[in-house]
Amino acid sequence: MLREALPWRDDQLTECGRPVSDVASWITRDQLVWRVKEHGQQRTAFTVCMTCFSTAQSHGETWETHPSALISRELRRGSDGIVYNEYDRNTRQYVGPLVDLLSAELHALAELIAEHREEFDQRVTRAKEGALFAHRRRQAERKKKGAR
Repeated sequence: MLREALPWRDDQLTECGRPVSDVASWITRDQLVWRVKEHGQQRTAFTVCMTCFSTAQSHGETWETHPSALISRELRRGSDGIVYNEYDRNTRQYVGPLVDLLSAELHALAELIAEHREEFDQRVTRAKEGALFAHRRRQAERKKKGAR
């Protein structure tokens, strides 16, 4: 099953962490949901990678719904010293290609923000106002349901 990717990344991974180019076929989250509705969990489990299936159940976030969860997942992936990186006992840090890539991306984002601080602040303000509006709307809907 295809994993939700960070929006600035071109690489595509499956939920179990394999590059899409390494698998014979893959499905999207929407296709998995359809299969479960159509065939049930047990039958669907026979047609998909079980690691992808179980991982998808615990990582349902998207960039739109919970961007910090995607970044957190990528940070955990980058610090997995057993599979992807090595632990440097001298610096007491994980080092390797995934740690290096994410560090480079975060430094680049910080530089872009510094160069365009006013635009960044405006976009953050708009996003916070949109989130606050959505939160207030959900609260009002809950009050209406509770009043019935």
